[in-house]
Amino acid sequence: VTANSWESGLFILFLVVFALIAAGYVLKK
Repeated sequence: VTANSWESGLFILFLVVFALIAAGYVLKK
């Protein structure tokens, strides 16, 4: 359960970082 929760948290964190990078790219463009 702990490992699964950690993977879920890491995946969500990746999505957040990707969203921020995408937003920054759009704003720069």
